[in-house]
Amino acid sequence: MPIAGLVAWLFLTWFAQGTPRKMADAPKPLWSANVVKTIGPLGTYLNPGIHVREIVRFDPPGIEFLDDNRLIVYEAEPAGELSSRADRGGSSSYVLHTSVLDVETGKILISKDWPLHPYNQFEWKYSIRVTTGGVLVRTGDILRVCSREFAELREWPLSHSDASEGWLITTSPSRKTVLLNHYTRSQSQFAVVNGETFRVEKSWSDSPAPLELYSISDDQRIALRSANLGFSTSQFGTRDWRSTSLGPDKPCPTQPWFVAADSFVYGCDREFFWATSGGSVLMTDRFRKGEKAVARDPILLLRSPVSVASNGNYVAINVAETRGSVWLDTYYSAPEEVVVYDLMRHRRVLTVEITSQPKGAYGLALSPDGSKLAILEDHFVSEYSIPSD
Repeated sequence: MPIAGLVAWLFLTWFAQGTPRKMADAPKPLWSANVVKTIGPLGTYLNPGIHVREIVRFDPPGIEFLDDNRLIVYEAEPAGELSSRADRGGSSSYVLHTSVLDVETGKILISKDWPLHPYNQFEWKYSIRVTTGGVLVRTGDILRVCSREFAELREWPLSHSDASEGWLITTSPSRKTVLLNHYTRSQSQFAVVNGETFRVEKSWSDSPAPLELYSISDDQRIALRSANLGFSTSQFGTRDWRSTSLGPDKPCPTQPWFVAADSFVYGCDREFFWATSGGSVLMTDRFRKGEKAVARDPILLLRSPVSVASNGNYVAINVAETRGSVWLDTYYSAPEEVVVYDLMRHRRVLTVEITSQPKGAYGLALSPDGSKLAILEDHFVSEYSIPSD
C-alpha cells in the first residue's frame, strides 16, 4: 500500500474509533407523534383572548407514564378567556391540556383540560405526578387528587401570600411516597403523603428552606447536593443532615437521585455513578470529553435529568455537551443524548442521540416496568423499546 494510502487508512480508522455511534446501529423509535401544540421562547405566549403578548414565565410541558400501557403528555395552552382569580373553577386565559397516549401506537386515547390560574403575577405553575394510587394534578395554587382515569377525588389549596413563597411536589422512585414542601424565604413546611391513600402521614418544619432539587426515598429520607462537594441526606422529620463525600479525587457538587431506599445515581462531570447511600460505588460509566452526565439544561426545559423505573431496575439520564466559552459569556450546555442503564446487569442498554436543540419542550420518562423510554422534543414525543437481553 502506498504511504499516502496507509496514512489515510490509519486516519480514517482512528477517526471512526473516536467518533460516537450515529448511523446503522442508532435505535429507531417505535413511533413518533406531534402532540404538543403550544411552545414559546422564554415563556412568551400569544393570548387570543386579549390580542396582546403576555410576558410571563410558564413551567415547561412534561411527560409521565400513567402505567405500562399509557403515557401522559401535558402542557399549558391559551384558552381565549380572561383569567379570574376570584373564581377558581371558572374562566381562565390558559388551560392545562393533558393527553393520554397508547404506549403501543402513540394514538391519543383521552384528553382533558383543567383551568390554569397564575400562581402569582408572573408565574404559571403546573405539573402532573403519578403515584401508586392515582394522579396529582397541579394547576397554579390548586393540587387536585385524581384517579387513574382523571376523576377528581379532592383538592388541596397551595396557599401563598407573596412571591417569595412556593411549593415543591416530589415523588419517590416507586411512586409510593409524596413529599410536599411549602417554602418561604426562611423555612420549609413539609408534609409526607401516602401515594396510595393520599393521607398525610407526617409533617414538620425545617430552616433554612431547601430550595434546590432533591430526591426522596420510601424509607423517608431526603437527599440533596451539599457544600462539601458531595451530598447530604436526612431522615424525614429530623434536622440531622449527614454528609457523604465523594472523596478528594471527585471535587464536584452533585445532586443524588434515589433509585432505591439504599442507593443513588449521580453525575460528576462526564462520569455517571450508581452508589450506595454510604458512598460505595456499584457502577460507573464515562462519556466523551465535553459531555456532562446527569445534566440539567440551562433554560430549565427539562423538569428532571433523571427518570427511574418504579421497579428500581432501570434508570434513564440526560447527557449534555458543554459548548461556548466562560470567558466570552457564551458557555451553555446542549442535550446530547439520553442513556438508559439496566442496574441489575450493571450496564448501559440504550443510547438515544438528541439531534436538535429543543427550544420550548424537552423531557424523558421511563415506563414503570422499564421496558419503554419516552422522549419529548418540542412538539414531538417519541417512544423507544429498551432491550431486555
